Amino acid sequence: MNIKTLTLACKLLPKKKSIMLKGVHGIGKTEWVKSMARKWKLKLVIWHASHAADATDITGMPKIIKETIIWYDKKGEEHQEEHEVTATCPPKWMLQKEPVLLLLDEINRGLSIAMNAIMQLTNDQTYDDISLPAGSRIFACINPEDNGKYDVSSLDPAQLSRFAVYEFEPSSDEWIEWAITAGVHPVVISFIKAHPEYLDPYTLPELAETCVGQDAMKLPDRRAWECVSDTYKEAEKAGVFEEGTGILDMTEIFAGLIGLGAADKFMAFVSDQNGALNPAEVMEMNPIDPEIHQKLLEMCSEDIPSVTGFIGSCQMFLETRLVELKKNSATSKKWAKNFYELISHLQPDAKMAALATVVVDAIKRHKDWALTLCKIEPKFKDLAWSAVSSKKKVY
Repeated sequence: MNIKTLTLACKLLPKKKSIMLKGVHGIGKTEWVKSMARKWKLKLVIWHASHAADATDITGMPKIIKETIIWYDKKGEEHQEEHEVTATCPPKWMLQKEPVLLLLDEINRGLSIAMNAIMQLTNDQTYDDISLPAGSRIFACINPEDNGKYDVSSLDPAQLSRFAVYEFEPSSDEWIEWAITAGVHPVVISFIKAHPEYLDPYTLPELAETCVGQDAMKLPDRRAWECVSDTYKEAEKAGVFEEGTGILDMTEIFAGLIGLGAADKFMAFVSDQNGALNPAEVMEMNPIDPEIHQKLLEMCSEDIPSVTGFIGSCQMFLETRLVELKKNSATSKKWAKNFYELISHLQPDAKMAALATVVVDAIKRHKDWALTLCKIEPKFKDLAWSAVSSKKKVY
């Protein structure tokens, strides 16, 4: 299930219904749950099932207290007796005074005795006489057990019945949208746009199988690409790419994060980008240098995917500057005009490919940058419509 549908499910489900997300590691389950806590303005409480030594991590430690028992005999006379009895001290994370989002992380890595102890909690948000504050939500995250890669336990039907269970499968487009706002390096975003299969290779059997039986064999995942972005930024600051062995050195460094195959592919992409047009420089031109249009025309006859990749990078330039774009200033008008001219000057096949890949879907999905461009540059909307009309004629 993608994030859009999952967010809708969270809105429609009863708040007391616990939600379980199943997905491979590094795909963003925990980070998405954290983002929902921020969105709902709920305090985030995380309980790691793999840390639980026994059921007392749920039920609390027992202690002896004195309690007075009042009873009446047959004559109706009252009697009081004081006894020592056992009670439990609830765990600290269970005592909350405000609504929380409780995340039970990696619950199929916990001991079965601990898992059984949370069944009442995940069913109605209570344990014995303690309840989570009204308005609280419970989420759980697990890795799948059906492919043999993970050291996890099975959850029985009674445990699963407490949850609404969903496969967590955010699309690459959703990751790209997040990455733009999160400040992920543009070259990483551009690479994933061009090669989305490298974002979640564990979801592709032919790639995942390359790790079977290999000691500490790495494949890329979403968490790793964030680290690649941060490392790339540091390498730029340090001037590593300007050194003679920079590309080779960074390939080895990135291999430790995403595997050698992905690192080779990524650094080859970086090398190509370094020799290509700079989208930021082109978008800031006033007017665009005619040599730019000529170079793009030459690329059209040799490599249309590279042309659409460049247009996609220009689109990213606009999307990351949405606040300025919406001001309808002289700068935003320049950007809109340049973006329109870049596409309109392309050869027909490349033009249709760029429009279909970058523009049309954004307009259909009511993306802010595309709708704003249509207002600033009316001819841009006509250009996009030409791609839709052309597609209708073909089909």
